[in-house]
Amino acid sequence: TPLSNNATIASYPRFDRDNPGPLELTSREFDQLAAQTNRGTCVSAPTGVGFCLLAAIGVVRMPDVYTRMQASTKAGTLGIALIVASVGLHFRDAVTMLHSGLVIGFLFLTAPVASHLIARAAYVLGSASWRGSVIDEMAGHEDREATDAATASRPGADAPDPRDASSREA
Repeated sequence: TPLSNNATIASYPRFDRDNPGPLELTSREFDQLAAQTNRGTCVSAPTGVGFCLLAAIGVVRMPDVYTRMQASTKAGTLGIALIVASVGLHFRDAVTMLHSGLVIGFLFLTAPVASHLIARAAYVLGSASWRGSVIDEMAGHEDREATDAATASRPGADAPDPRDASSREA
């Protein structure tokens, strides 16, 4: 069984080694053993999973690509960072902690940059904003105008623009 004292690869409370004790525990005894073994440990893994769940809900529920990206990038990065930190804290090994720190640093450096580039590409390609958006700080930016000019010079440019709401049939 996954929580067997005889299965060294998935044993509890010490991972990857034999654990002395009775072969079978009652629920109460197992709960007491878990409380004693895990005393003083942090709850970063469940918190990280919660943030990842919030990111997934945000991706599904948000109205446009920009708010979806904001939800997935911020909550997802924090959630993964907490999960990776909990792995490092669980093993309490200097090398594992170093690897965890490097992974978290890499996430914090790359996720915002990737999100920014995807949002900019979506804007340049004319992805519609949510109708409740109050301000468009990129309005009149040369990248969108250059993309529109390049699109107009392509063959088939006289076809209706799918980004234009007036060209859609109701």
